[in-house]
Amino acid sequence: MKFQGRIIGDNEVLEMMKRAPAIYMRYMRAYLNFAGKTFIGNKKKNGYLRNLLASKGATRSGHWSTKFINSVARYEISPNGMAMRAGIIYNNKKKIHEIMEQMESGFTRNTSGYMIVPNYRDLPAGTKKPMALFNNMLSSDSLKTIFKHGNIYYISKDTGRIMFTGTKQITVRSQFNFDAAWGAVVGKITKKADSVLDRATIAVEKKEAKVAEIG
Repeated sequence: MKFQGRIIGDNEVLEMMKRAPAIYMRYMRAYLNFAGKTFIGNKKKNGYLRNLLASKGATRSGHWSTKFINSVARYEISPNGMAMRAGIIYNNKKKIHEIMEQMESGFTRNTSGYMIVPNYRDLPAGTKKPMALFNNMLSSDSLKTIFKHGNIYYISKDTGRIMFTGTKQITVRSQFNFDAAWGAVVGKITKKADSVLDRATIAVEKKEAKVAEIG
């Protein structure tokens, strides 16, 4: 980050930062919090990235879960310094973080056997356990199968709709681009840096003027 220091010269700003580091630290931590809220968001309002993820259509209809998005798209400010991490952050990597990383990069999964993929659009509304439904329909002979292009299509004998697909390869394209999302808001965030620096400098000048008056 480059501080412009519009109020006074750059060298003078650096000298003032050395004389009153606590004041500048307080203002710059507020700035980092502004950056985090703008890019990620908080409990009250989504930032750019969370809004972007919330617009993604979910396989089971609707959109990505708010709980899922808020768990993986986060920001944190270091307690003793002026540094912020934002995006898919974690101390102990869990499955949920791995899933989000795959959603960003895209991925292909291959298996020796068939993976059963539910066609949620044609499953009964409110189906919470699609594999249980698949097993029930299979055991009750409610499905007929068609083999085509290396896949198995499980079709409801009642509706004629494809309920499930058996496949040995699943490919998911990248769902979002972190760098592009940051690029969309970085101009607004860096513009804020100058105004925050100016306010911190004014605060230091007022404090020093008050000390001089007392002296």
